[in-house]
Amino acid sequence: MAYFTKGFTVSVMFSFILLVSALYLWANQTYLTATPEQVNETLQEIEAQRKEITVASVFLNNLFVSWFLVVPIIGLMLFAFVWYNTACVIGVLAQAYDISPATYVFSLTILAFLEIFAYSLLLGESLYITFLGLLKSGAKERVKTQSWKTFLLYILLLFFGALTEMIYIG
Repeated sequence: MAYFTKGFTVSVMFSFILLVSALYLWANQTYLTATPEQVNETLQEIEAQRKEITVASVFLNNLFVSWFLVVPIIGLMLFAFVWYNTACVIGVLAQAYDISPATYVFSLTILAFLEIFAYSLLLGESLYITFLGLLKSGAKERVKTQSWKTFLLYILLLFFGALTEMIYIG
């Protein structure tokens, strides 16, 4: 069984589009509804966190909030909650910096591409395994022979994404 099958590739591309689209939609909703108090409070929290942030803390946080994507269906529901909260922060920050949520999400998609792609890989793997399981056509074999490669690539991308984020923040 090849690693980059057509189904897996489509699943990863779908996951990337889904994540970026949801990020924009939820960020835009928050942008339109956030109060000035919420904006100020969030901005102060972010500024305080930036003073103490390290590559390791960014990496471990991103790993902690996304590793459960390896669990089909349930992991997606848990990650949707994390992704929604991330989008809300982006919507608030877009309002604080007086830029459109679309511009913020587009810029973030470029700057945090490695991180978003890591999430897309793991989500894509989860969706692909679910699809194979529903079709009863090789889900166990995929998990035994290929899924570890996705998880390893996900870890590497998260690490380099954390480095990129620290370069951007610092």
